[in-house]
Amino acid sequence: MKETTEQNDTTTSAERAMHQVLTAEEQARQAVRNCSQEAEVILRDARATAKRIVERADQRIGFIRHRTSAALATTIGELERDQLRQASTFDSSAVDMDAVAAAVEQLAERLTCGGG
Repeated sequence: MKETTEQNDTTTSAERAMHQVLTAEEQARQAVRNCSQEAEVILRDARATAKRIVERADQRIGFIRHRTSAALATTIGELERDQLRQASTFDSSAVDMDAVAAAVEQLAERLTCGGG
C-alpha cells in the first residue's frame, strides 16, 4: 500500500508540475499578445505623430517660400526703381570726354595691333 501512495504522490507531483508548466506557457502567450497589442498602439501613435510633423513642416516650408518670394519681389522692385532713378539723373556733361576718347583709342590699338 505504501507503494501505491508513493506512486500517487509521484503522479500528483508530476501532474502539478505539468499544470504549472502549462499555466506558465499560457501566461507567456498572453504576455506576448499584450506586448504585441501595446507595440501596435505605440506604432500607430508614432505614425500619427510623424504625419503631424511632416504636415507642419510642409506648412512651414510653404510659409517660408511665400515670405521669401514676397521679399525677393520687393527687393527686385526696389533695385529696378533705383536703376531707373539713377538712369534718369545721369549727367552726361560730367563725363570727361577726352579720357573716354583716350580709353577707346587704347582699346582699339590693343584689339587691332596686339599692343599692351
